[in-house]
Amino acid sequence: MPENRTISEQIEVQRAKIASEQAKLEELLVRQKTEHSDDNKAHNKLLIECGRLIEQRLNRPLTKDDVFKFERFLQSQSLKTFFPEWMNKQLNKKGKESNDTNKQ
Repeated sequence: MPENRTISEQIEVQRAKIASEQAKLEELLVRQKTEHSDDNKAHNKLLIECGRLIEQRLNRPLTKDDVFKFERFLQSQSLKTFFPEWMNKQLNKKGKESNDTNKQ
């Protein structure tokens, strides 16, 4: 019976609906942020491990210049095909490249 309500009452009802929807939206945003943070943590952990391996090879901490040098290294003509093929090879249970991929 909205027709019987005054305009002020109708405004209050609509404001209550908006507040309820806003609360639902905020709850969903918090849940979404939490789900993405788990993925981000796993991804960051992998990146940190890659950086650690590079530092071990260099025997020193990484610098910004190292990142640019590494990017140029990966973009070099000889690595454009070799690196993706090599990285996508299957490993056997011992962590070595499997024989059937080496025969290619």
